Amino acid sequence: WLRSIWLSVKLAAPTALLSVAIAVLAAYAIHRTRLPGGQFLAFASLTSLIAPVSAYAVALYGFYALTGLLGRPVGIVLSHTVLAFPLALLVTNAALTRIPQELELVAMTLGASRWRAWIGITGRLLVPGLIVSFVFAFLTSFDEAVFINFLGGPGLVTLPKAIFDSVRFGVDPLITAIATILMIISAVIAG
Repeated sequence: WLRSIWLSVKLAAPTALLSVAIAVLAAYAIHRTRLPGGQFLAFASLTSLIAPVSAYAVALYGFYALTGLLGRPVGIVLSHTVLAFPLALLVTNAALTRIPQELELVAMTLGASRWRAWIGITGRLLVPGLIVSFVFAFLTSFDEAVFINFLGGPGLVTLPKAIFDSVRFGVDPLITAIATILMIISAVIAG
């Protein structure tokens, strides 16, 4: 069980970092540039929340089999990022829209470069939103069981897969205890 927990954390942390990094860039492009069709891109990025996860998993199975990513942690991180990115983008978009662009412009008129103004003003004000985005992306990846069943192979057993396999193939009272602990940890992190 500890190996499964550790693997889940090792997959969820890079997934969350990658999702937040892409979400920051996408939110900045949507809200702070004159990107044609920016709002459409924001809407289109949320389609992975609508489509069934099993449909993604079947499509990715064929692609991963061709590219050699099947059963590899990198492939799982990339597939989890597809699920976690929309949540990170939603939170980052909401946080970025609350930060007035005029603050950056004032900093630039006072001599700061565009990069320095963004890091010093917008970046600092965006930190709480980035933390929430990271937590949502982490929990999305940590709790995901469909992709690991389709794409993980026998060597990658995360905690959700271990729980699923244990419930499916045997009766073990340990599952109830682990499920309770997971609910408590998720509630503490989200609260």
